[in-house]
Amino acid sequence: MLYVDFDMEVAKRIWKEEAREDGMEEGLKEGLKEGMEKGMEKGMEKGEMKRNREIAKKMLLKDKPMDEIIEFTGLTEKQILKIKKQMAREYQ
Repeated sequence: MLYVDFDMEVAKRIWKEEAREDGMEEGLKEGLKEGMEKGMEKGMEKGEMKRNREIAKKMLLKDKPMDEIIEFTGLTEKQILKIKKQMAREYQ
């Protein structure tokens, strides 16, 4: 028969350390998941904005009215005017 000297204080420290490690691992997983979700959302927004700017450029090239461009793209007049200025510089 094997006799092992059991120390409750040592056992408590080990359990506490294991629980802390488990908690850190779980927190890291949750943080990564949340970060991925936020990153995907931000990427989608960025892509949508890029698409709307491209639509605005095409509409500007066809001399569409400002209110129509705003309606179709969701961009503000200020954003569209900025795009128009950038296009003017590019085509000079």
